[in-house]
Amino acid sequence: KKTKTRLKMVAPPMDGLPRVPDTHGDIVDEKLFSDLYVRTSWVDAHVALDQIDKGKARGNRTAIYLRSVFQSHLESLGSSVQKHAGKMLFVAILVLSTFCVGLKSAQIHSKVHQLWIQEGGRLESELAYTQKTIGEDEFSTHQLVIQTAQDANASVLHPQALLAHLEVLKKATAVKVHMYDTEWGLRDMCNSPTTPSFEGHYYIEQIFKHLIPCSIITPLDCFWEGSQLLGPEFPVQIPGIDKRIMWSTMNPSNLVQTMKQQMSDQKIPFDFDMVEQYMKRAGITAGYTEKPCLDPKSAECPETAPNKDSQQPPDVGAILTGGCYG
Repeated sequence: KKTKTRLKMVAPPMDGLPRVPDTHGDIVDEKLFSDLYVRTSWVDAHVALDQIDKGKARGNRTAIYLRSVFQSHLESLGSSVQKHAGKMLFVAILVLSTFCVGLKSAQIHSKVHQLWIQEGGRLESELAYTQKTIGEDEFSTHQLVIQTAQDANASVLHPQALLAHLEVLKKATAVKVHMYDTEWGLRDMCNSPTTPSFEGHYYIEQIFKHLIPCSIITPLDCFWEGSQLLGPEFPVQIPGIDKRIMWSTMNPSNLVQTMKQQMSDQKIPFDFDMVEQYMKRAGITAGYTEKPCLDPKSAECPETAPNKDSQQPPDVGAILTGGCYG
């Protein structure tokens, strides 16, 4: 007799399969099993770790063990989320609602200087004063120059550091850009104080237009060297006065009195009271000519500087603490 043998293939129970996602119920996905053989640690690190322990595979056991732990915890987390989907959705909506309520009291800072300027400091009050007196466009912004010492324990409150700061600002304010067949500079875009209108005296308006500088807030304002940032780029010629005027050599109060005397002698009518009131509101008196020099030995330092004769460098910290005017 012939004996016939029949082999019956039985699929392994689902509980014995690796921890792989199965979206087809009892049907085993061939791609997932091919990934299990090719990328075992990626599909199921527990199986890869078991093969290494049995000596059937090689690999970084520590990394595969950690991946196995993470996969186990993530599987538990996923199962818990699936079992309590309603509760998880409720908690998520509650958290998002709490964040939405907090948005009402959130402050959005869209300007760079709000991130770098000390709250309640002198610079913040200076900017508030400038915005109040000069005004500020909604789309305007402040360009900041921040100086730090090379040594973390060193101080920048000494003349040499401020002179280095001056050179940086000179180069920054002298930048020119060629666009649309026109040369643009800082003067063309900066925010500057408005000048009063003098009807019938156009040349006076032009003098003010060239002399009124850009609004620059810097510690150099307390020293004569700060005048070098204000220019003007070309000295201004005033009728009846031989010398050309720049902020580094100009005493505004004396200049107004000289012009007032000359125009009075020539019987030229002009409302100098308006100019004097304008200067008083702006706090302009002697300008920079009576402020101390950071480098009193410089030939450009005016004779009216308080430390010109003594040739002693100023106490930067004390001067900046008290503030400066004029």
